[in-house]
Amino acid sequence: MIYSLVISVFILGIAAFFGFQQKDRLVKLEEEWLVLSEQGEGYDIPLDPAEEYAPGRLSNRALKAANTEGVMAFSNTLKAFMKEVKVAEKAGEVDQLEMQQRGMKLISEMLNYSAAEIQLLVDDLMADESIEEESKNELVMMSIMMLSQEQPETALTMILETKERFMKSDQMRTHFLSTALAQLAKRDPQAALEWMSAHRDAIGEVNDDLRKEVLVAAASKDIKSAFGLIGEMKFDNLSEAFSSIARSTTAESIEDFVAGIREHETDKAATEAGFNGLASSPFVGDAEKAITFLNEGKLTPDEQKIFLDGLGYHTLKEDTGQWLNWMAEKKKMDSNGKKLIREWTRNDFKAAGEWINALEKGKSRDEAVVTYAGTLAEHEPQAADVWAESLSPGPVQNDLRKDIYRQIKRKDQAAAAAYAEKHGIAQ
Repeated sequence: MIYSLVISVFILGIAAFFGFQQKDRLVKLEEEWLVLSEQGEGYDIPLDPAEEYAPGRLSNRALKAANTEGVMAFSNTLKAFMKEVKVAEKAGEVDQLEMQQRGMKLISEMLNYSAAEIQLLVDDLMADESIEEESKNELVMMSIMMLSQEQPETALTMILETKERFMKSDQMRTHFLSTALAQLAKRDPQAALEWMSAHRDAIGEVNDDLRKEVLVAAASKDIKSAFGLIGEMKFDNLSEAFSSIARSTTAESIEDFVAGIREHETDKAATEAGFNGLASSPFVGDAEKAITFLNEGKLTPDEQKIFLDGLGYHTLKEDTGQWLNWMAEKKKMDSNGKKLIREWTRNDFKAAGEWINALEKGKSRDEAVVTYAGTLAEHEPQAADVWAESLSPGPVQNDLRKDIYRQIKRKDQAAAAAYAEKHGIAQ
């Protein structure tokens, strides 16, 4: 495809910028605040985030705010570069490394453009008949990606303006809408809701997936406001709404989350989805604060059980042992405690084994050994047998050895027979 190299460079550059380099950009934002605040007044953008949202306040920004002369000069440079690549491609003389380096330099200039300047640039490129339609499509996508991060209203306007020409796929349109709306909701949840309502005819029926994106973003800023939006959003499935809010809950917002959930206790399924989703939230990322909250009795026994049943290794990671210790202390290991040990063993058997070794001898340790060794036996039956040796002779040890025998038998009949004979296991 003509220009594929150029477009790929641009898109990769933007992805890298907004991903890996976001921290650097945040540092620069503080330095740019005074300048931006002055520009904001010129654009009629409220500096107070609490000020009432005015639909279109960014998308209707006067185009004269853009540095027209500079943008046109850049546009000409960009078009010349693209044409140069086209000629080189036809001649088979493309130096990819050199083109990538030049493309990244262009990206660094574009990332400093305002929303109005990006809009002006895109308009000029769209009007150039020498640029192929497919390349124009990707340039629009690139611009929307950029705008969605810091100027979501303008990105949303561009999506509507180009949807008939470039966004005929419902899936693509929904993806770009959700990205821009999520960014808007992080700053102003009510604005995102008002935008969806005002443009319902243009964007079509909003599905629960799009609503969830907005709700998650709103919850990341203010749990209370997120609960306030649920009724207006008209979710088909309230459980999805509660689960979405739960996954944005932190140690600082947990009390607001619990209060919001309890206001809807008449919907039992939604309530359970909320407390279960909490187990995958940033709340559990600070184990000490989360455990302190539980110790203070701020969840009912039923709420606590639903929450604990949702815990998984992939959320807890290195804190898994700390949670297991607490569950054992409070006699809440039951089936989910064993599930956690199995998940931990499959993902980091060394760390799980070290945790078990540190346990005091007794019933809790023996139960942990049985779960750990039984899981380990799936791939390392010989290592599992070493753990079986640490158990006292009796039914628990015998049952574990039967499990180990079955795992050995799957791979080596002779070795299984020898193991059964050694430990008196009936074959």
